[in-house]
Amino acid sequence: GEPPTTMQRQQGTFLTNDGVRLAYEYAGVGFGKNNTGDSPVVLVHGWSGSKHYFDNSFSHILAGRNRPPMVVRYDLRGHGESEKPSYGYMVARFAADLRDLLDHLELDNVTLVGTSMGCAVIWSYLSLFG
Repeated sequence: GEPPTTMQRQQGTFLTNDGVRLAYEYAGVGFGKNNTGDSPVVLVHGWSGSKHYFDNSFSHILAGRNRPPMVVRYDLRGHGESEKPSYGYMVARFAADLRDLLDHLELDNVTLVGTSMGCAVIWSYLSLFG
């Protein structure tokens, strides 16, 4: 059948494996183990940014005809609505946080999109976790 005309946005938080609470937002129809098999898109912002860096992109992706089953954006530790601990501000730790987010949402086979330091986080994630 036809995909739904709108994708409901939902927000949440989760704890990383070192105890930091991160904020995220997603919209989609293929959540977790119910994924349609198409690749969810995960947006990773850069240093001093937040998930709101992708406000326009998030809206355009959700409104598109060939949209993915899910779009996710999140605030890196120390940014936006996420917790601001005194530790863990290394690219490898940001990559581990990305892994924790994907585990929390039960996502794999994702398309990662980053900007600025977000690209370094993605490269580190691929190097460390495959």
